[in-house]
Amino acid sequence: MEIQVNGRSTGLPNANVSLIDLILFLELAHERVAIELNERVVQKRDWATTQLKSNDRVELVEAGLGNRSDRASISVAGDGSSVHRAAGSSGVVEIDVLDVSALLKEKLSGNCGCLKLNIEGSEYDVLEKLLADGCAPKIKVFLIQFHDLASDSGLRREKIQQILKQTHVAAFDYPFVWECWIRE
Repeated sequence: MEIQVNGRSTGLPNANVSLIDLILFLELAHERVAIELNERVVQKRDWATTQLKSNDRVELVEAGLGNRSDRASISVAGDGSSVHRAAGSSGVVEIDVLDVSALLKEKLSGNCGCLKLNIEGSEYDVLEKLLADGCAPKIKVFLIQFHDLASDSGLRREKIQQILKQTHVAAFDYPFVWECWIRE
């Protein structure tokens, strides 16, 4: 059985859908978006490509997000794949990384409905770049999973939250689990 919204299948089975995935789907239904994926790292790439290919408001960009355009070595460990962890049992692959601010400016002419970040430690660089470049007000909803991977993770998270408070309100905040920020 699949979850349906307004009589339209989301392609999300009830057993595997999360609240975050459903919110993201609802945002995608109304906004032009660019979704970044890396086929060697993201296990749901085939599902996303199949589900989203008929939506002309969606463009799949096969790269990771970062604070600058570059190449990076990423340790492949399923959902825990990261450029900030030691090599996993599946090894390391090279990926393209795109400057998040440049990507948003290039791909989105207006606002971004929802930016979901669960990027295993890279969320700090991405958010600090977005905030420094003044891009946060263009994003309606931030769904962020901060990861406690370094000694300064807590401090960096607090600094990011203080800046986000200037334009967004925390809808919920479960430290180092999930938090949601909605533009005022």
